[in-house]
Amino acid sequence: MKRMALLGGPGSGKSTFAIRLARVSNLPLVHIDEEFWLPGWTEPSKQEWTRKHSALIAQDSWILDGGMLRTGEDRIARCDLVVLFDVPTHICLYRVIKRIVRNYGKEREGVATGCPEKLDLNFLNYVYHYRANHTDLRPFILKHLPSNSELVIVRNNADIESLLNRF
Repeated sequence: MKRMALLGGPGSGKSTFAIRLARVSNLPLVHIDEEFWLPGWTEPSKQEWTRKHSALIAQDSWILDGGMLRTGEDRIARCDLVVLFDVPTHICLYRVIKRIVRNYGKEREGVATGCPEKLDLNFLNYVYHYRANHTDLRPFILKHLPSNSELVIVRNNADIESLLNRF
């Protein structure tokens, strides 16, 4: 496996898993949030992001950690493996709040320069409603996933360890 996408809601464990997966697989790790956001949590234009995303997925090998589903179908179509994090909302909220408290005002790994951790009620609302608003994520992935590629769903730590053991 040379190209892997990690998808799921904020706080689901994607970035933590991505770091571990990169270590055991020796594949280059790309955090989508680090590539997408401009300083001050500003979004790039659609054309700018599409161009940058296309360049990222054109590489021979990668682990892409993050959502940004507006360009997800192109990413999924290039994958050997898609890992979908389907973690309960209360766990994601707890992790996001813990991350905010721990890193408030600081730039953390996996996020673009100039984007310090902050308390954003709109973002917390997004996390709270993520699962309800993304019930079609699995069919979306399967629609764009090549037939010789694999979808793995992670729901807990045991699933994570099982997947890491494959590498």
